[in-house]
Amino acid sequence: MKRVRDKEKEREYRQRHYAKNREQILEKNKRYREENREQLLEKHKRYYKENREQIKAQQKRYVEENSEQIREINKRHYEENREQILEKQKRYYEENREQILEKQKRYRESAENREKTLEYMKRYRAKNREKIRKHKAEINRKESAEITDGYIKKILTTKTQLTVKDIPQELIELKRAQIIAVRTVKKVSKHKPTNRSALHA
Repeated sequence: MKRVRDKEKEREYRQRHYAKNREQILEKNKRYREENREQLLEKHKRYYKENREQIKAQQKRYVEENSEQIREINKRHYEENREQILEKQKRYYEENREQILEKQKRYRESAENREKTLEYMKRYRAKNREKIRKHKAEINRKESAEITDGYIKKILTTKTQLTVKDIPQELIELKRAQIIAVRTVKKVSKHKPTNRSALHA
């Protein structure tokens, strides 16, 4: 009993000491990590390598036992840092686009993952029909406004036997010039005064 009481007293003392000296302790720990960064990384790396299976099992168990709290923490973090997270994701994608697309392609084409991917996409579409519709409409508006290559290819292949691969870049440029010309004429015609309005001008 005495040993238990001693441990409890020691724990209470450590808690009081930490609460009283929190800032100094945190600063001291930070300085130690900065001064010994390489050694600590090597130590953690070695520990993980030696205990990989136990660590994975612990992580899996922790996630399963605390899934709701983790989901709530992640949601709150995303909402508080949405702009920075999106910008970081966008920058990472732009810098690693080819590798990401290749990795996604290999994953989808894998026999093991093909069925999982199709099933996931089916469930996602069923659950998020309105969200997907709005997202597609926004993309279409953006592509139309910017007259992107993808938008032009969509126009040229709709209700035809052509595929995207059949469309050379020269044809895309010609179609883009045509669209710009048509839109310009419509814009000018819309703002051009009628004969009646010209008489009263």
